[in-house]
Order: sequence, then C-alpha cells, then structure tokens
Amino acid sequence: MADGTPLTNEMLADMHCALGDEQCLVHHNNAKAIKQYQNASNLSPSNPKPHVCMAVCYVQLNRTSDALKCYHAAYALDPTYKGVEDNLLDCYCTIGSTQRSKGDIEGACKTYRAGLETFPQDMTLNYNLGNALLHGGRLDEALVSYKAAEVAMKTRGFDKPHAYNKPTDGANVPRGIYENMAGVHFHKGDLHKALKMIKKAHHISPTPDTTERIQMLEEVIQERKGLADITNA
Repeated sequence: MADGTPLTNEMLADMHCALGDEQCLVHHNNAKAIKQYQNASNLSPSNPKPHVCMAVCYVQLNRTSDALKCYHAAYALDPTYKGVEDNLLDCYCTIGSTQRSKGDIEGACKTYRAGLETFPQDMTLNYNLGNALLHGGRLDEALVSYKAAEVAMKTRGFDKPHAYNKPTDGANVPRGIYENMAGVHFHKGDLHKALKMIKKAHHISPTPDTTERIQMLEEVIQERKGLADITNA
C-alpha cells in the first residue's frame, strides 16, 4: 500500500473479487471472472463470497452442476451468507427438473434426495421428489414424499389460504401437494381420501379446476353409494 502497510490475503482477495465483478458485470466475461474469484478463494479460503460469485457466473454459463458445488462450498463456510441457501435450493430444483424433463427419473430422484440430505425438511424439494416418483409410477413412495412436503408446509404456515407467494415455475406448491396427493389416492382407488385432499387444495387456493374435481369426485362417490345401496337391497 502507499503508506507501506503490507497487503493482507483478505485485501488481495477483495481486489480479485472486484476484478471478477468487473469481468462479470461490465465485460460479461464469465470465464475470466471465475478465474479472479478462484484467486480470491485461494487467498481467503474461509470467505464464502468468491464461491457465491463463481456460482453466479456458472449459472449464466448454464453450468448448474458447477454452480451447485460453489453454493455448497459457500453454505459450508457460512449457511447464513446472503442468499446462499435459497440459491442452493434453486440449483437442486433446476438440475432435478432438467433431468426429469429429459426422462431421467432416477437422476432427478437422486438429485432431490441429495438436496434433502442438506435440507431434509424443505417443502419444495420433497414436493419435487414426489412429482418425480409419481412420474415414474411409484405411487407409494410419491405419497411419502408428499406427506413430508405437507409437514414442511404446515410448519411454515403455508396451509392457510393465499399464504404462499413464492411460485416455482408458475406453480402453487402447497396447492400442488394436495392436488397430487389427491391424484395418488384416486389412482389407488380411494375416492374419499382423494376428495379430502382436493378440498384441502381448494381451501389453500381455489381454482376452476379444483372446483370441477370436487364436483366430479362427489358425483362419483354418490353414484357408487347408490349402486351399493341397490346391490344390498
């Protein structure tokens, strides 16, 4: 420094982060930015910031798996660091969703379960795992995951009407939990449980679809009851 005070590793790390920010934000050169952030991390290994910055660059490069590793590194250093938990969860969801869309159900399940090792009570991860299992025809396992998602939902108070305001891919996760649980019960032949679940979905966030499904299930149950009464008469 100008006054003769030697630069510390932390100061040098901050300088590399600033150079990385310039490459990323001004020049839009994520590859060069990552090199600067890597230098910063090497100089200050206990600082989560370089890992988070690298993760942002990797996301922009569509290298979500690398971003996941960086967010994990940052989370291990400081789980309270700004935005790191939400971004780490988003990475798991993005990777799992991509795998599922490509038909890799086992890969998606593995990804969601890996996320649940760090966040065992996360509502969205449990919900997404349930969806992947349901897509693979594994109804009983899907129901277990949806029930875990339901517990997490109730813990956060999202089972109340209109309490959830963080859509994932345009979906209302709490309503989706009950809608999909209803679907599982329907396929298993338990119409009463299916009706109970779809009414819970309707309570959280009523839609024309939930209204129609409630009406349909009530009619089918009534018809079956009528047939049973005739048979037993």
